[in-house]
Amino acid sequence: MDSLIKFTPDSLKNNDAFVEHVLSIIDTKLQFVEYRTSKFIKSTVNDSNYPLESECGQEMEFNFEVIKNEKVFNQIEEYSRTTSLLLLMRVNLYAKNVSLIFNLLSNDNFLNYDDVELEKKLFNSIS
Repeated sequence: MDSLIKFTPDSLKNNDAFVEHVLSIIDTKLQFVEYRTSKFIKSTVNDSNYPLESECGQEMEFNFEVIKNEKVFNQIEEYSRTTSLLLLMRVNLYAKNVSLIFNLLSNDNFLNYDDVELEKKLFNSIS
């Protein structure tokens, strides 16, 4: 364990390694959201007894009652929102704001912002 690099936002604020580390955190979170979304949709479709794609590749059938379910929409919307915020941080990750983004990723603090607020916060941090 002693061979692991110890990252602290203050000591590595302008370090490329720290930027790469934060980038990998974002990518990991994106992969996890994609996995959770996929599992959620598959379980929802399985619960509906209507497969999205037939085994012989025929036209897709879907139970639209599932889509009307507000819980399903809300969950998919939350996954989409999380993905959007993570992508926003990913494309706006610079050495100047790596500490801010690291702090936003900690305990998923970025979820406390909407996309406009987060974009302003990121823009102000590099100005």
